[in-house]
Amino acid sequence: MIRGCSAKQTLSNALHSFKSDFTAITRYVIPFIVALILTGCGAVVTPPTAVNQPIEIYIADYGKHSSLILPTDDVTMQEFAWGDFDWYARGEHSLWSGIHALLFSDSSGFGIHEYRHRKTATDLQISTGAEKIVSLKVESAKVKLLQLHLLEKFNPKTAEQLYYNTKDAMLFSRTKEHYWFAHNCNHQTADWLIELDCKVGGIAIFGGFRLAGE
Repeated sequence: MIRGCSAKQTLSNALHSFKSDFTAITRYVIPFIVALILTGCGAVVTPPTAVNQPIEIYIADYGKHSSLILPTDDVTMQEFAWGDFDWYARGEHSLWSGIHALLFSDSSGFGIHEYRHRKTATDLQISTGAEKIVSLKVESAKVKLLQLHLLEKFNPKTAEQLYYNTKDAMLFSRTKEHYWFAHNCNHQTADWLIELDCKVGGIAIFGGFRLAGE
């Protein structure tokens, strides 16, 4: 009888916890998301003005997702992205996977895809399938530093787990960096742009990247 009471109490506590979490989501999270959607405001990027050795980089805006495409020292280009590991790297796109990624993600992944030849913005839009390609010029030395930092995440000796997504032809490096709707792939793209001395205004949560003045 004691065990039965204990089980009932555990179930009651679990239900109460779920109701509390669900109430918090419906009271705060959902209205916040709706408000952002209604504003229709995307991320506004202002490139650096003082650039000694400019190099052109690209933001690939896929609608809900974005990535950064950087040229290398040779003729290749590298596309860097970040997202929830199960949803983005493993391609698990069920309804629950989406909810889990936005609210309860326990791991994320940095992705890299290499293009064998330099491409123009028009070429990239065709080959990536992105809704929009935004091109801008930044300091070459800053790009090299960012690339070195990102490539280190794919070092087999230090990476937690490497996973190749055949559909997107992208190699992912698993990380414990927390992903959720208030810090998603678009926020990460904005953070990388800031490292390149760009200013990013507006609301980045849904992407919508554009240059200031456009």
